[in-house]
Parts: sequence; C-alpha cells; structure tokens
Amino acid sequence: MSMGILVVLGVSILLQLAAVALALRLITVTRRRRAWLLIAIAVSLMAGRRLITTFHLLSGEVAHPPDWAAELVALAISALMVIGIAWIEPLFRVMKQSEEALRKANRAYRTLSECNQAVVRATEEMELLREICRIIVEVGGYRLAWVGFAEQDEKKSVRPVAQAGYEEGYLDTVNITWADTARGRGPTGTAIRTGRPGANRDVLTNPNYAPWRAEAIRHGYASSLAIPLLADGVAFGALNVYAAEPDAFDTEEAALLIELADDLAYGIIALRTRAERARIEEALRKSEERYRTLVEQASDGIFIADAEGNYVDVNTSGCAMLGYSRQEILRMHINDLIPGEELAAASLRMDELQAGKTVLSERHLRRKDGSLLPVEISEKILSDGRLLSITRDITERVRLEEQLRQSQKMEAIGRLAGGIAHDFNNLLTAIGGYTQLMLQDTLPDDPRYHDLTQIRKNADRGSALIRQLLALGRQEATRLVALNLNGVVTDLIELLSRVIGEDVELVTHLSPDLAHVRADPGQMEQVLMNLAVNARDAMPEGGRLIIETANVTLDEGYANAHIKMEPGEYVLLIVSDTGIGMDEEVLSHIFEPFFTTKPEEKGTGLGLAMVYGIVRQHGGHVHVYSEPGRGTTFRIYIPAHRPQPGEQPAERRERPSRPTASLTGDETLLVVEDETSVRELVQRALEGYGYTILVAANVRQAEDLFCTHRDDVALLISDVVMPDATGPALYQSLTADVPDLKVLFLSGYTGDVVRGRGVLQDAPFLQKPFTLVDLARKVRQVLDS
Repeated sequence: MSMGILVVLGVSILLQLAAVALALRLITVTRRRRAWLLIAIAVSLMAGRRLITTFHLLSGEVAHPPDWAAELVALAISALMVIGIAWIEPLFRVMKQSEEALRKANRAYRTLSECNQAVVRATEEMELLREICRIIVEVGGYRLAWVGFAEQDEKKSVRPVAQAGYEEGYLDTVNITWADTARGRGPTGTAIRTGRPGANRDVLTNPNYAPWRAEAIRHGYASSLAIPLLADGVAFGALNVYAAEPDAFDTEEAALLIELADDLAYGIIALRTRAERARIEEALRKSEERYRTLVEQASDGIFIADAEGNYVDVNTSGCAMLGYSRQEILRMHINDLIPGEELAAASLRMDELQAGKTVLSERHLRRKDGSLLPVEISEKILSDGRLLSITRDITERVRLEEQLRQSQKMEAIGRLAGGIAHDFNNLLTAIGGYTQLMLQDTLPDDPRYHDLTQIRKNADRGSALIRQLLALGRQEATRLVALNLNGVVTDLIELLSRVIGEDVELVTHLSPDLAHVRADPGQMEQVLMNLAVNARDAMPEGGRLIIETANVTLDEGYANAHIKMEPGEYVLLIVSDTGIGMDEEVLSHIFEPFFTTKPEEKGTGLGLAMVYGIVRQHGGHVHVYSEPGRGTTFRIYIPAHRPQPGEQPAERRERPSRPTASLTGDETLLVVEDETSVRELVQRALEGYGYTILVAANVRQAEDLFCTHRDDVALLISDVVMPDATGPALYQSLTADVPDLKVLFLSGYTGDVVRGRGVLQDAPFLQKPFTLVDLARKVRQVLDS
C-alpha cells in the first residue's frame, strides 16, 4: 500500500516539475509572461507539497496515509498539464516568430515610409543622405547605416559621404574600393561593381569580409547588406546597412531596403538634376544680366529685329543715336529707319544675310528729326532667325576722313606744283627780266610800253600763282625764325587798313605776353593778308574785322577730336569778320584749291587754300566757324616755341620806301646757270650795273673759268641744281683754294629740294623768279657783307 502511493507521488512530482519547465519556456515565446510565471509557481508549490508528503511517508511520521483517489486525480491532472503545455508551446513559438516577422516588417515599412517622406522633403543632397542614414538606424533599429559614392579615380575608391549609428571611426579604416581586388570584393565594392545587392550574412564566416572582420567584430557588426544606388542602370554609389546579429536580413526586409535604395537613388538624381537646373538657370540669369549690362553700356547702338523685320530690342545708345525712345523703336520696322534711296541696297544686303554671312556696311539711318546719320553697321542673322545689327555713329570719322582727303588733295597739288615750279620759275624769271630790260629802253608814251607793262604784270601774277601753289603743298622755301605774331600784326596794320577800305573797322586784341612761334614772317603776313582780303569781300556794305592773339593749351580731349593735332602749348591767331558768313556746303569746300564763290575776275580760289597750306607747313591747324548772316571766324593754331639759348627772336620788319645804297659795282662775278635765257638775263642785268661777268653753262666750265680768273672773282652766283653737279658742291670745291670766296645761290626749285642740297643753312639765297632790282640789291648786299 505504501509503496504504491510512493510511486504515484513520485510520478506526480516528476510530471509537475516537467510542467514547470515547460511553463518557464513559454515565458520566452509569449507576451503573457506573468501568467506563465504564476502557473510555474503554482505547479512548483504542488510538486513541493507532494515532495513533503513523500518525505513524511518515508520517515513514518504520517498519521493518516494519503488518499489514493485524490493522488491518482492529481497524477492525472499533472499528466494532462504536461501534455497540454507540451502541445501548446510550439503554437506559442510559431506565434512569436510571426509576431517578430511582423514587427520587423512593420519596422521596415515604417523606415521605407519615413525615408520616402525625407526624399520628398529634401532640398539638398548631403542633407538627404544624412537623414536617410539616421532614419535607418533610429527607426529601422539597425546598428549602422552609411552611404558611399564610387570615385572615378585610378584606385576606384569608395568615398563615404554620410553615416549614422554606432560608427566611432569605423568608416575611417574601411578603405573600400569597387575594383575587382581583395578590398573590392566585399559587399559594398561588389554591389557597385555588379549593380546588384551584396549581402554579408555572417562577419565571422564570410571569406570576402576578411579585410574588415576585426574592426567589424570590435564594433559589434555581425551582418550587413550593401545595395547599389543606380542611375540609368549604372551604380554611382551604395547604401550600406549593418546589424548586430548574424543573418539579420530576410527576403522581405531586404526587398524593402532595396526599394528604399532605389527611392534614395531617384531622390539623389532628382536633387542633382534640380541643382544642375538651378545652376544653369543662375548661370543663364547672370549671363543675361552681363549681356544686358554690356548691351546697355555699349557705346554702339545694338538693334535686334525679328524675322519679319520688326524691332524687338534696342539698347540705350541706339535710342540716343536716333533720338527715339525705346518704346518708339519697338513699334517700328527696320525699313522705317532706312532712307528711301537706300532701300534697294538694303534688299541686296538681306540676300547676303540670308546666306549666313556677316555683312559690314556704311550707310545712313534717318533720325527722329528727319536728319540722316552716317553709320557703320555690322549685321548677322542669329540662330533663332532674328537680325542683330551693331550700329556705330561715324559722323566724326566721316568729318575727319574728309579733312584727311582735303589735306591729301592739297598735298598732291603741292607736289605737282613743286614738280613744275623749277621750270616755271625759270620761264617767269626770263619773261619778267627781259620785259624789264625792254621797259628800260622804252619811253612811257611808246605804244609798246603798255604792252610790256602788261607782260610784266602777268609774269608777276604767274610768280604769285606759283608761290600760292607751293604754299598749298607746304613746299615753298621757308625762313623759320623765333617770331612774335603780335609784331606781324602790328607791321601789317597800316597796309591792312588800306586793303580793307574805310568802311571796314579794323580792331585788334593782342595778348601782351604772347609766346613765340617758329615761323616764316613773310608767310605769316600772307596768311593775314589773304584772310583780310576774304573778310573785306564778305562785307560789301562794311563791318568789322577783328584780329586777336592768345596763348592756349590744348588737352588730349580737344586734340583727339581734331585730326593730327597734338596736345600742348599753342599760339592762337583769330581773324573774325561780321560779313555774310557761309553755309555748311560752302564751308566743306573753302580750303579746296580753285574753289571760290567770288566772280571770276575777283579771285582764283587759292587764297584760303594757300592759308591752309602755309599753316600746315608750320605744323599748325586751321579751324573755321561760320553761319549765314553771322560772319566768319578763322582760328589758327601754331605750336608755341621757346627760343633756345643764343637764338634771337626776329625783329619787326621795317619797310624802306626806296634803296638806301647804290646797287652798282665794278667787281668780277662768276655766273653759273644751265638755263640759257636766265644765264644771259643775269649777265646783261649785272653788266648794266657795272659788274664784270664771267658766265658758265655748267660746273666744269665754271671750274675752268675760276682757275683762269681765281684772283679776280669776288662772288660766285650759282644755280643750285644743274645737270653735272650742284651749286653747293661747286662752291665747296672752289673754296678749297679760296676760302673767303663769297656766294649767292639761285634756284627755281622748292624749299625741300634746295634744303637737301645744303642751301638755306647759312648761305645767301635768292628764289626765282626775281626782279632785276632784287638781283642787284642781293648781289650788293652779299659783296658788302
């Protein structure tokens, strides 16, 4: 009886202990941990009570033996409890796994959702990458998340750009590449290289993870997943997620992370596209701003017309150039600005433009006030079909070119005059000289006296004409000295008063401290005389002639606005009248040779041209201002000259009314002249004054005569240019034996020619044509010097 009850008690105790063990196991797989804990405690107490009963039975201390029926029921309950708990435990374990899977899925979905929201909200790439890594760690519950970009360098390195989680310098040591090398075969390098996810299920067993295993274990990383970031099928980086447990990424979770990586890649590309678009838009805005600034600040007019020829844009200079507002021009067609006579040419230019050419042309545009503006236009049809016209106002250039053409024209006439001056001067010397010889032998009442007088007068006119032509081209021989123009004006006042007549008042305003100029006094007198004569003709009913002098300084701005002028110090001579004035058409021609508005018998048209030539010959400039009915003002600028040490300024010229000394003599003179008529004239004229004359037609004859009459010859009179040698060369040859031989040079050539042959330096010189009295006076002056 007692043995049987002990067996029942022992089996019950074992079953109850088994139930406690099963209950404790269910605590780890179910959420109702307290209930199973209480069950385990209750069953443990039951097992304890039976264990005590068994102990008492064995010790014989039990007064009343246990109830068999009750113990058998307890045994049955314990058995059923063990069977029930053993049967329900797998169900709870499956439920726990399902709950864990659901939890992880929910966590992954939440992670994906928040990451997608971050992608939508993101405005900056690095900010997005850092936020994604943070969400993966904080929401997804992973140990580490980081993003690396594939570099296109030689090593094909992977550059970490964002991370979150337990990192502590781990990324500084990974040194990952995406090349097919040991450090490129890990999950990250493989994902980038192949474009497919790379899984590392267990850090401890993955052979490809060997380069990073020690650091990963130290940081507590047991598994990882690397997902490529793709753009057009090519990986540009990878998203890396690390977990603290091995094989942490199931299929569904991995699929969600792959989807997250795709969304992240899309977000990155979208941000880059947006940033690039913003950069392009900003660059375009700045480019347009620079374009508008350049266009608005351009001194040239810039016009843009559409394919139909309607203006769509114009800059400020273009508006100012034509006198229209921008709104007015934008309502106009290109033909509205083209003068009617130029429309045909514009049509031809359009054909060239349609052929893709850039057309540069000079033409006119009609301004708002109706005037025509000379312009230079560069035109081109743009790629969008619009017409671009860059327009430059060339009014000043046209004026300067006209001045240049005028200057070149007069220089050409001067060169022509210089070329014929020698022959004409020899002819005029002979005509005038022989006429004087005939007049000496003809009485005034002789019928031939009047004819001879007319011949002489016309010879004088021819001589004056030659001088004027030479002055035009600045080729007349000049005697440049330090000169005060006040003295020239003062010397001419009496003569000018007679020239202009009593009905014209002569007024002078002369600067008391006027600087000197380097000029020829005679030519400066010619300038004043010609301007005075023109002024008198412009005041047929009387008026005022004003002559002024002043010192002026021209700056670069003024000088640049006038052709060939240099900034510096100038002496200004102003000649003004109150006459009828001139219009723009006449003004544009006044310096042209042979242009005149006077009757044929009153002028040759060379007076103002000669003024221009003389002034230019002295390095000066002439500016004229005139309006019809308001008179004319000539402003003549001559460069100021500071006399050098030892240089004596020219004295005021006295004008003797008759010779102060006799012109006769008895010396022997050697005359060398290749022109027969001039040679014979000089011989007859000087023999008439009592001289003994030796004549030679060339240098060789002169040397032979000098050898024979060396001790008798007192003066050599020689032409400058002769067929076999020059006069200066002959003189140097003769003075080698007779150093004190005196000389007088004659020439019909221009000043440039005779200067090149040593004349006008210090030797006496007489310009052809000359009068016989001038010749005699010059010979006597040289002999007596």
